[in-house]
Amino acid sequence: MNRLFAVARILVAASAIALAASGCTSLYSHTNKSLPPPEHKVELPPARATLNVSGERGNPKVLMFLSLSGGGSRAAYFSAAAMLKLQTVMAPTDLLAEVDVISAVSGGALAGATYAATRDIELRRPDLALILAPHSGPSSPDRLPELAVNTVDGTIRCSAPLSPPSQTRINDLLASTFNAARAVTALCDQSAMTDLRPWNADWVRERMQRNYLWRWFGSWFLPINIVRYWTTAHDRADIMAQTFADSLFDTPTFGRDLSMADLNPKRPFLILNATNASQQIRHGSPQIDETPFGSVFTFTDEDFRTQLASDIRSYELARAVMAASAFPVVFPAMTLRDYRPAFHEACKRTPVVDHDYCERDRYMHVFDGGNSDNLGLKSIKRVLLQMHASGEINKYDSVIVLLIDAFAVPPGMRRTQPDPRGVLDYFLDLNVTQAVDSLLQLNREALIDEFADRQLKWTPRDCENETRELPAPLCAALKARNIKPPLNMQERLVFYHVGFDDVRDDLKLRERLNRIPTSFTISTSDVKTLDEAVNAIVTPDNPCLVAIAALVNKSTATPDDVKGAQIECDREDVLPSLRSLPQPTKR
Repeated sequence: MNRLFAVARILVAASAIALAASGCTSLYSHTNKSLPPPEHKVELPPARATLNVSGERGNPKVLMFLSLSGGGSRAAYFSAAAMLKLQTVMAPTDLLAEVDVISAVSGGALAGATYAATRDIELRRPDLALILAPHSGPSSPDRLPELAVNTVDGTIRCSAPLSPPSQTRINDLLASTFNAARAVTALCDQSAMTDLRPWNADWVRERMQRNYLWRWFGSWFLPINIVRYWTTAHDRADIMAQTFADSLFDTPTFGRDLSMADLNPKRPFLILNATNASQQIRHGSPQIDETPFGSVFTFTDEDFRTQLASDIRSYELARAVMAASAFPVVFPAMTLRDYRPAFHEACKRTPVVDHDYCERDRYMHVFDGGNSDNLGLKSIKRVLLQMHASGEINKYDSVIVLLIDAFAVPPGMRRTQPDPRGVLDYFLDLNVTQAVDSLLQLNREALIDEFADRQLKWTPRDCENETRELPAPLCAALKARNIKPPLNMQERLVFYHVGFDDVRDDLKLRERLNRIPTSFTISTSDVKTLDEAVNAIVTPDNPCLVAIAALVNKSTATPDDVKGAQIECDREDVLPSLRSLPQPTKR
């Protein structure tokens, strides 16, 4: 014990010396880095965290989005459980492997970022295992040395990326099975990504149901955090970001925190959504701010470049997840350094045009993305508008948007309780979560209706700085192409909203789902309730999922194919347990 106190004293003393030497009030306020100066002519590799997406995963003619809503650990576990079920529910089709883009917010960001920063170590395809097994044994004359095939459980594993001869052989052997060679090649490519943890069902479920509140609270008392918290800009959100990093977003061997550059290139593009909490500069400065307070800020290459002149690739993944989850009152806003003055021509002149703008450090502050869009759909809408403006959308026969929504109807306070406070309410007024939920309820319904109706709306106000929702270059591109609102996507868009309301025939289960609180802790009973919901909704005979699986398995989908999927996913009684009801009513 004496040794522990000695170590603690050394850490505190070392931290105090470092702080005294720095004398900087912005210490630990931010960790994002500047873009390289233009004169250095450094070409940064493409970021996986980007709005410039494509349908390269799975069927190249289908562009599939997965949107994961907010809701703390309730959303994290519900999203992860649904994602795991999507991998097997339509076997042999892995619907999760067809997802090209994940847009996530708040609790959903935990699950989405975890998938984006892990790797597959096996492919469960009994049909392919039977074909490849004769070519994987040591006695096979045309042996594929990279493969280990188990025909008992139908799994395929890789020890290394495929060599050119092996790739050619795989292409020949699996030519008759649509997209099979691509799936095996992607699996083998991931075998070299040893810095990423395996995407394992048991591990994922355990990490999504961890009590992060207690881990966060315990981290406060580490000597280094005590010194930082009370003497620098290091705050509660920074401590929780490190808590996430230590549990989810670090390397398995040495524990190095993962950055956005470490995202698995074989995984979907990742869009993490936060809310801009910064004062907007609209005039009187060499460079105004396009995006107003309350607008969506994405942790993508585009928003980092245009709004911060910063490099997204070097930013820590755990901090991006925390920013998307920094619920007001519980967590302060996350801070990002704004490097744009160093790149502005007005600041390169001699003498400097504006000393206040050019010579003072500037920052952006962001908090929980749920305050601007708790569904992650606004960023998908922005991507689709951009793809229409550029003509890229014409590459795809269909666009699928699957929304996993952990929204719980605010129950309100019990009428039978004279004092509705819980333990934490003695320190924080947590009723603010119910107040915010009630405000977000109307906004979320309007956004869901846009996708359900396949009519993506915007107004001139969405292109004005004071009320901007769309970036100026996108507004200009839409105007140049004469694309007017609403954007009609009747011919391509298939939308499926998976939420607690889908548990239609079990009112008690729905009541239990809606009672699960929004927090970064979750009980064992609530986990079982969420598993019940996923097992009731994501089923092999869910007609919408059957139709989506049929779409992704077609090399070319006709408008009639898309229309058929739309009809199945638009039905009010999508769930098979309700097929005994009268003729379904369409939305």
